[in-house]
Amino acid sequence: GWWYYPRTEEGKQYPLHCRVPAPDADTVHAPSEATPEELLLDQNVEAGTAEFFSVGALDVSPDTRLLAWSSDRAGDEVYELRFRDLATGTDLGDVVRREQRHQSDILVAVLLLDDPALPVL
Repeated sequence: GWWYYPRTEEGKQYPLHCRVPAPDADTVHAPSEATPEELLLDQNVEAGTAEFFSVGALDVSPDTRLLAWSSDRAGDEVYELRFRDLATGTDLGDVVRREQRHQSDILVAVLLLDDPALPVL
């Protein structure tokens, strides 16, 4: 299992989304501070120099290999959904652009990622 958490850094506008392995799937006791952290998404890097940036949804696939995340870079509530390979830290080429009224759309996309009948992205 994993411990997932956002954290902030002084002087930065947006949070960083991270995870650390939970020892023996222990979700009650936090891992030691010496446990290496894995950075999933740095919103500061993704925002770049954009005047507006908002993350709409952020979720990890059930097999913990992919991150589904969406962002609005214009403030018009049109979000782009991306999938990140957590082993490499790079986004896959697939981008879904649409209005996001419900974050459940993202959850459905993540759940579908774990369906062995579907082709790999």
